[in-house]
Amino acid sequence: MKKFILFILAAIIIGLLIYRFAERQKVEKTRTIANIQAEKGYPVEVDKVAVGPFQMIKRFTGTISGGKQSVVVSSLSEHINRVMVEEGQYVEKDQIICELSSDNPLASHNQAKLALANTEKELVRIQQLYDEGAISEQILDGVTLQRNLAAEGLASSEKLLYLRAPFAGKITELEAEVGKLISPGMPVAKIVSNEKARVQVQIPAQDRELIKSGAACEISTDGATISGKVKRISTSADPEDRSFTTWINLSEKTKSYNFSPGLMVDVSINILDLKEAVIVTPDALIREGEKWFIYSVNGNQVMLHNVEIGGQTADAIMIKSGIDPGTIVVTRGANLLYDGAQIRIVTR
Repeated sequence: MKKFILFILAAIIIGLLIYRFAERQKVEKTRTIANIQAEKGYPVEVDKVAVGPFQMIKRFTGTISGGKQSVVVSSLSEHINRVMVEEGQYVEKDQIICELSSDNPLASHNQAKLALANTEKELVRIQQLYDEGAISEQILDGVTLQRNLAAEGLASSEKLLYLRAPFAGKITELEAEVGKLISPGMPVAKIVSNEKARVQVQIPAQDRELIKSGAACEISTDGATISGKVKRISTSADPEDRSFTTWINLSEKTKSYNFSPGLMVDVSINILDLKEAVIVTPDALIREGEKWFIYSVNGNQVMLHNVEIGGQTADAIMIKSGIDPGTIVVTRGANLLYDGAQIRIVTR
């Protein structure tokens, strides 16, 4: 029995010794890999700091505001004789929207036409007599005045009968129909103009310092695009969402209905547009708090640099200072490195 117990104890001791030996071998093996990396160099990928064009664009959603809008109404109670436009059509200033019946006695249109025709004939006759020296200049002036008054009378009549666009713009609503009886003050058409229109955008606080007055913009919606410029940025933030209101003027007039006041548009603001800038791939940068670092390669060692960035996109980062163009920098494997670490360059 004692021999059996001794045998069991011996087996346990031997098992523990084997287990401790195996664990020690694992630790030594792990340390060996770390030692090899430290001695022969950490594997890294590299790239060169380049010089090239750099453009940084921020995209927002805004609303078209401003512009002019007006409702065309009638001053008479009369039937519509003709309609010259369609809803959605762009019209010029003073273009006729619709024509009312000329039989209305308040317009006195027919009488005004006859009066102008008669005074024009009389003016021709008097002008001939004056040229022959048969009458005085005073008589000629009197007939000329009558002709001018008759022309003004006809113009006033036509102003009542021909409803015109007060300015150039888009017909957004059209109530006019041939034969429809309209009364004074009844809307006939609504016109919206993009003249002096602008886009209002809410800018997050982190982008406030990036956007400057005069920055070029592109405003687009439904496949249509026009240019614009940042006009003004508010100096105080909205108390609700802490954003800054930015106004963008349209740089060109457009007849497109897509840019009518009240519509939502996409706005791309050109933050930076440099022909030459020092740029690196984003993989090369290491961030620690508010600071940025990069490892340069010198032979088989690396050197840590504190760099200042001037802008970043998904594909590139612009470096303002801290590294020179043409420098070879680490782009992969930097998480294991330290200043002065040994490296070996690998290629994927």
